[in-house]
Amino acid sequence: MINGHAVGGGCELTLACDIRICSDHARFLLPEIDLDAFPGARGTWLLPRIIGKSKAMLMVLTGEWIEAKEALEMGLVNKVVPYDHLMEEAKILASKRKLPRETYPRPQGGALRPHGNPATFLKA
Repeated sequence: MINGHAVGGGCELTLACDIRICSDHARFLLPEIDLDAFPGARGTWLLPRIIGKSKAMLMVLTGEWIEAKEALEMGLVNKVVPYDHLMEEAKILASKRKLPRETYPRPQGGALRPHGNPATFLKA
């Protein structure tokens, strides 16, 4: 859910989301080109996979703002809704999940902690 400006790392964070809904006044920008830098948080890897290479190059190399409507047209977001209905629309979409929570895969063993034992993490 994007409600406002998604600039630099914020824009790159939205790229990591599976579903992106934004309000009608949301804007997107990768300003690194103006700083003589290049987007670094995997934005250059994700962006062309989401919107295509040509559009990604345009966005990265020009550093121009992308308005919500244009973001929808280029595939950067999945849906644009009025500002007043953004949270409501996000809740509706979230309620449409098909799998019960218990069937989602859960981390096994040491996925979140070294060797699956919290005491191991505390020992130095």
